[in-house]
Amino acid sequence: YLAAGTLTSIAFEVFTSLENCGGRCSPYLGSIFLRTAALSFVLRGSLRHRVQAEVARIVTLRTTRRAAAGIAGLVGVCRTGQALREARQRFRFILISDLNAKDIADNTPDPSLMQRTSPIDFLSCDAFISHSWSDDSCSKWDALQRWRSEFSQIYSREPRIWLDKCCLDQTNIDADLRCLPIFLWGCRRLVVFFGKTYLSRLWCIMELFTFLHIGRSPAELELIPVGDNDNDEKNDPSWMLTAIRNFDVGNCSCYVAADKERMLRIIRIAFGSLSKFNRSARKAFREAVQHSQGSGVSDGEESVDSDDETGSDSDVGANQE
Repeated sequence: YLAAGTLTSIAFEVFTSLENCGGRCSPYLGSIFLRTAALSFVLRGSLRHRVQAEVARIVTLRTTRRAAAGIAGLVGVCRTGQALREARQRFRFILISDLNAKDIADNTPDPSLMQRTSPIDFLSCDAFISHSWSDDSCSKWDALQRWRSEFSQIYSREPRIWLDKCCLDQTNIDADLRCLPIFLWGCRRLVVFFGKTYLSRLWCIMELFTFLHIGRSPAELELIPVGDNDNDEKNDPSWMLTAIRNFDVGNCSCYVAADKERMLRIIRIAFGSLSKFNRSARKAFREAVQHSQGSGVSDGEESVDSDDETGSDSDVGANQE
C-alpha cells in the first residue's frame, strides 16, 4: 500500500511537471519515469494492476478536464486556466426536491432560483441535465420525476443535478456560459431529456459535442424520452430513432448567427468535418436509446451514413440561421 501511494504521488508529479514546463521533457521528469519504472518492477502482480489502474484514472481525469477547459476557452474566447479557475468557483448543484413544475415551465430568468443551489466540487454532481426549452414542459417535468425516482431507488438519496435555469448566474450569464463545458465535465453523467426539438437546438448539441470530445464513456450518457403532453411516447423509441437518423448539426438553430458560426467552426476543427461529428453523434444517441430500451432496439440504419459526405460539410446550409 505504501508503494501504491508512492507511485500515485509520482503520477501527480509527472503531470504537474508537464503542466509547468509546457509538455517539454526535463532531467527531473526523466528521473520520475525511472522511479516509476523501478517501483512498478518490484510491485506484486495484483497490486501493480491496481496501481496502474489508479494512474490511468488520474491521466484520464486530467486529460478530459483539460479538453473541457479547451472547449470553454474557444467558446468564451479566454485562456483555459482562467476558464478552469472560474468554473471551480461557479460550479453549483440543486436537488430536484427543491424544484416544482412551475420552475421549469419556461426559460424566463428567475435569479431567485440560484438561492436554492449550493456549491459543489467537480465530479460530485450526479448529472448534467441537458434539455430543450422548446419541448413540452409538463412532459419534461414528468420525465424528470421518473428519472429522479429511479435514481433514488438505486442510490437511496436525492440526485444532485446541474440545471441551467437554476445553476447559471443570471446576473453574470456570460461568465457561466463560458464555463459550461467544464460544468459538464464536472458531472458524473450527461442526462439528455430528449424531446421533439432537442436535436434542432445548437446549444443542446454543443453539450453532446463536449461529452464526445472529452472522451466520456457511452455508459455515462442517458437518454430520457420526452413526448408531447397528449401522447404517451415514453415507451416507444421509434420517433427518437427517426430523429437521430435524420440529425444534421448544420441544420441546428441558434438565436445569434455569429454564435452558430463560431460553434460550428469549433465542431469542425475538433472532428475534422461536420459529417464526422454527425456520425459520432448519431452513434452515441443510438447506443443510448438501445441501452435504455434494451439491446433489441434497432433503427435499421447502423451503417447508413454515407449521405453525410455531401451533407453539412458542403457548407451550403451550415452557416444559415
